[in-house]
Amino acid sequence: LWIKSQIQTEIGIDVKKILFVEHHLSHAASAMFASPYKEAAVLTVDGVGEWTTAAIGYATAKWDENSNVQNQINLTRELRFPHSVGLLYSAFTAFLGFRVNNGEYKVMGMAPYGSPNYVDEILKVVDIDNEGSVHLNLNYFSFHYSTQHTYNNKFIEIFGSPRPPESEFYTLNTHPNRDHPNWDEQTAQLNQKYADIAASIQYVTEEIVLKMARYAHGLTGHSNLVMAGGVALNSVANGRLVREGPFENVFIQPAAGDAGGALGAALYVYHVILNRPRQFVMEHAYWGASYSVSRQMEAIRGLGLQYQEIEDTDILSDQVVSKILDGKVVSLYQGRGEWGPRALGNRSIVADPRQL
Repeated sequence: LWIKSQIQTEIGIDVKKILFVEHHLSHAASAMFASPYKEAAVLTVDGVGEWTTAAIGYATAKWDENSNVQNQINLTRELRFPHSVGLLYSAFTAFLGFRVNNGEYKVMGMAPYGSPNYVDEILKVVDIDNEGSVHLNLNYFSFHYSTQHTYNNKFIEIFGSPRPPESEFYTLNTHPNRDHPNWDEQTAQLNQKYADIAASIQYVTEEIVLKMARYAHGLTGHSNLVMAGGVALNSVANGRLVREGPFENVFIQPAAGDAGGALGAALYVYHVILNRPRQFVMEHAYWGASYSVSRQMEAIRGLGLQYQEIEDTDILSDQVVSKILDGKVVSLYQGRGEWGPRALGNRSIVADPRQL
């Protein structure tokens, strides 16, 4: 009621025109009604939305105005708070020194520097069944009663002291310049432990996603899968799902997290409530803002930057590669910005990691 009145006051919309779509239905719609499929299994996995933390179901889409097919999304299985894959991952995000709901991708990025040596320890704080359902041992967590902390001292007894936020990260194998002024062998060894923990929670998450997907496939029998929710932004897990999963086709909308919920709510109302036929397929991720060449040049000149105009794309590509190989850091700005949190070449910073 408060949200409705606020929308009416701030935007001036009649409350009769305001519709609410449940969190995981919004996730599901953002994937299904942007996909190219007529029917698909649905899997949504995140931290929590309302009280649901994961859901499985099926969806159908009407592409022809005269078709008797109904646009529908039916979520038939759900996992409920406080048992959550996303919140489990977020607890380790905080433990590893990153911000919850912001730094999960950094855990995914830290994982390749380690080995999954702490899987057995993780399985002491979470039970996972063959369907991918998780049951957290709440004796080790505090997110269900605290707004400040996600894990407690019993968690620390298993995994040791947490990594200090914003501390430098390097291991014995990943810091080639041992004469660096900040180099410290003890820190490097400790960071290796943190990298191993990151690799372990990443592995456990991948296994959970695969089990959920296999269960969804067995439940629905569909060859297509649409997936959404914050966990669907874990591209490493998605890669395993594509390679090892039971589905022939997998579609994940680029803004799979909560930012894509607005899109999903709008698509749900348009297609399910109004039963309008499908017309649009999201075939790429470049739906962000773009600026004219004149605006770009105005910004460059305003900053007093040196520049060179190169119209031949092959020559430009060669120069970019050459600079990267020379150890330079190159920013890429072209076309429209990416829709979603992943840098995919239009707003990207690229470098040779061997020289960092």
